[in-house]
Amino acid sequence: MKLNVGMRSTWLAIIFSSAVAVTGCGDDDDGGGENPGMPDGGGPTEECEATGAFSHYVNNTVTIKETKPGSFDLDDNGRPDNQLGGIIGLLKGQGLNIQMTVDEAIAEGSLVMLHSVQGDLSTAAVASWQVYLGEPISEPKFDGTDTATVKSDSPDEAKLCGTIAGGTFEGGPGDVTVQLALGEGEPLQVALKGVQIRAQVNADGCMEGILGGGVTDDELNDRVFPAIADLLNNTTADDHPTGATAPAACVAENDECPPTHRSTKADPEPTVCDVQRSLCLQESTTMVLDILDKDFDGVVTDVEIKTNDIISQALNLDVDLIGNDDVEDSLSVALEFTCVKAAFTAPGE
Repeated sequence: MKLNVGMRSTWLAIIFSSAVAVTGCGDDDDGGGENPGMPDGGGPTEECEATGAFSHYVNNTVTIKETKPGSFDLDDNGRPDNQLGGIIGLLKGQGLNIQMTVDEAIAEGSLVMLHSVQGDLSTAAVASWQVYLGEPISEPKFDGTDTATVKSDSPDEAKLCGTIAGGTFEGGPGDVTVQLALGEGEPLQVALKGVQIRAQVNADGCMEGILGGGVTDDELNDRVFPAIADLLNNTTADDHPTGATAPAACVAENDECPPTHRSTKADPEPTVCDVQRSLCLQESTTMVLDILDKDFDGVVTDVEIKTNDIISQALNLDVDLIGNDDVEDSLSVALEFTCVKAAFTAPGE
């Protein structure tokens, strides 16, 4: 994948939004999505004894919510939680649009989230909602006729228990794994803690859905940051000229750099000498490396990402979802979504 100007903006958004919580962004006072009848705290509910038919759906939209009002109060402190939303809104105002990547991945069928709801879709005293990771769908139509396949490694033990009243499901908390579109290739799987879901549901799909949960510090350090580092390093390597596997070496600013192997494509960005790294790189690549590659070796490590001055100063875990010990251990996230009817076979159904 090449980090052209559009993708550069997307990647800058991903770099910061994967880890950054913004103080003072959003409104902490109103709109906390209280979840009547749900257990306190962020732990999973007991085994859900839902009955009735299963309804199957696929996401046709997923939007990273940019404000706190209307989000869930994940840790029952009287305030809605969505630390990630503030930085997304600020970056969007600067032309850095992570939402574009998500929209494109869903539309082309590479980012597939599947949902199975059990219970009467009008009224159910006990209902369940389960999220599965799906295999890519070729040219999805999102008209109710799509057929999907649950990934073999999709977690299938997490089920959110709740109720359906007036066609609206409310349930949780529990653990849910979601997928993030980080460009081309396999989406990144990220585990969320203390997840709650609210959505209007009927036979054709779901509307006004919101999913809230937390990304733990361990999940950021062990999975998210390394994945970002790998993709950035692949992007740097992709500046190589034809016949090579790495960018060409250079010494001085006016050294002539060879075109990349993509030079036959329309309007390729030329490479220039990055003197600090002695490599011929596209300027968009250098721009990202200058933010994170502090030892100027041309390689970004997960340590450089998580110890970056901007990220480390802004990263504030804001919710207590593990152990109810009043220790903030996770970064809160809120996603808005809609879904449409789809056919798939879910494990155990």
